[in-house]
Amino acid sequence: MGEGGKGPTASSTTPWTGAEPALFQLVLVPGLSADNNLAERSLRPLVVIRKISGGSRSDEGTKTRMALASLFETWQARLCANA
Repeated sequence: MGEGGKGPTASSTTPWTGAEPALFQLVLVPGLSADNNLAERSLRPLVVIRKISGGSRSDEGTKTRMALASLFETWQARLCANA
């Protein structure tokens, strides 16, 4: 038993309290992906570059790399959308 004689299930709130509507979006929204593969694939090139280069040497370098990556990704997405 936890402090005060309460068991682990005595709490009236959980991390999921209030999140129920979001949990059912997969069922309610047609075509919604059940995984995050697209997000994972979009991050992969950045991770590979970081591994090869040994990472940024400063906070400013990290901010610059992330800003440029965001700009280039947006630019590429817009070009593909307009093609």
